[in-house]
Amino acid sequence: MRKLLFAVAFAALAVLSLAPAAGLAQTPNIGVPGDDNLGIYFIDTENTGWANHNIAAGVLTVSLVATGLTDMTGLSGWECRMDFPAALFPAVTLLGDGPINFANAPDYVVGLNSPFPHSNAIVLASINLFITSQDPTFLYLNVKPLPSIPDAMAYASGADFNILFPFNWSSGDEAVPVFGINTGPLDPPIATDEATWGSLKSLYR
Repeated sequence: MRKLLFAVAFAALAVLSLAPAAGLAQTPNIGVPGDDNLGIYFIDTENTGWANHNIAAGVLTVSLVATGLTDMTGLSGWECRMDFPAALFPAVTLLGDGPINFANAPDYVVGLNSPFPHSNAIVLASINLFITSQDPTFLYLNVKPLPSIPDAMAYASGADFNILFPFNWSSGDEAVPVFGINTGPLDPPIATDEATWGSLKSLYR
């Protein structure tokens, strides 16, 4: 089962007509707190990624971002579950070259016509959230049912979609939120500095 879902998705993608790219986001300034991480970030006007954001009301746009990929050939597909509160009315736009989700939201098994090149931070999706309350809200990423790698989110190598790697949570653990809305003052951006990353994690303890 390890490679079955990705293999089926990419086999289907191969016989489909090429879809236009949804757009490639500029690489955000997000340090790498660890290898093969998947997280959600608010990317500000300075192109810096933050792990939380304060907003009274309106549309909040956040990004699903893969950081610190250990596979130097890039990323040709990915899978996870983004099960956000229904009250946020999440609207997800997949990014990359002709992205197709072969699952049903909130589950994602995404294939691309051509892979993302390797980068310190790859924006996989843009997510609009409709904020109507100032109540603190936390966002989590989860493993989808019947994952390609047991108990893990995953991405496929840029060179070969049959080669899979598990994603780690940017927060350090599945039970820890990867993003906070109206959860307090903005933290320093995610950084490679170990002390800074530790201070961010401490907010969720």
